[in-house]
Amino acid sequence: MEENNNKNIENDMSNTFVAEVGQKSAIANNDIEELIPQNTATNFSETTNTLDSERPAVIPAENVNNVSNVNDLSDINNLANEDIPGFEKESTIYSEPKQKKTNPLLIILLIIIALAVGAGGSYYYFEILNQKEVNSQNTGNKESKTDKVSSEELKPDSILVNSLIKRYDAYVLSSIEIYQTLYSKEKMLANEMSEDDIKYLAAKTALSMSDVKGKMSFTSEQLHEAAQMLFGPSVAITDGDINLMANKQGVVFKYDNANQTYNYQAPDGLGGMNTVTMDRKTVKAVKNSDNIEITVVVAVLDSATNKVYKNYTDSAAYDEISDVAADNFDINNNYTDLNQYKYVFNYDTDNNNYYLESIELVK
Repeated sequence: MEENNNKNIENDMSNTFVAEVGQKSAIANNDIEELIPQNTATNFSETTNTLDSERPAVIPAENVNNVSNVNDLSDINNLANEDIPGFEKESTIYSEPKQKKTNPLLIILLIIIALAVGAGGSYYYFEILNQKEVNSQNTGNKESKTDKVSSEELKPDSILVNSLIKRYDAYVLSSIEIYQTLYSKEKMLANEMSEDDIKYLAAKTALSMSDVKGKMSFTSEQLHEAAQMLFGPSVAITDGDINLMANKQGVVFKYDNANQTYNYQAPDGLGGMNTVTMDRKTVKAVKNSDNIEITVVVAVLDSATNKVYKNYTDSAAYDEISDVAADNFDINNNYTDLNQYKYVFNYDTDNNNYYLESIELVK
């Protein structure tokens, strides 16, 4: 009897415990359902039902290999890798992303394109832009150099300067004939000179060409050549006697038509020697791109009066320079008060020669 009573007490306590656990479980489930959104619980339930429906109740024995010893980890791993009907492998549920294979030809093509673009950019920068800059700099340098060349100073006593001046110094008896021929006008233009004047100036050059000894003579051909050397290839002259250019007082070269030669003879009516002479100094020479300009100072000295003058006419000198004597005059130290004349010689590129254009009084 007592034993039955004890069993009844244990059963009552067990039932009470189960009832309390069930009540608490129900309360917990209600709390969880309140925390989880309704749609989430539904999806979870549906997913669970789906998995339950697709999972087989029993795994066929023929699909399990070597499961006798479950303590062998290798067998467990092999079992996991076996194909089991109704189950998908784990790899189908999650797998690492596959790396795409890169085409080597595509990489090479991209490298070539990059190199081409870089080369094109480099070419444009270094060849186009830099060339423009270089051209701009070169243009500025050329202009600067041209300016310097166009105003190049020549030495007044250089061979070129002296030869250009002296080739037009023609005279017979006295150097004053040079003054009368070249400096008697404020401006003398070569293209306005008469044929007689051209022949007179060319006679000196023709004499330098002659090979006749002991006689002042030259040929007609030598005179024509000399005239073209002084005034250009377009100059044309006719043969005939050459008169003294300065005062037309007599013939100085008689033309021999039979032999086509010119022979010197003393001019008529000159009387005695002239006491007036000329002195000259080159003070400046400038070479331009197309011509040469030479400036000279000229003094007229009269030994009869022992005076120095600035000008001279056919009859007498005038414009005396004070405090200076002719017998001790030094033009290198006393030229600031003298007249200045500028020669202009144009350069002929076809003939590589300079020809007289003009002689002008500039001071």
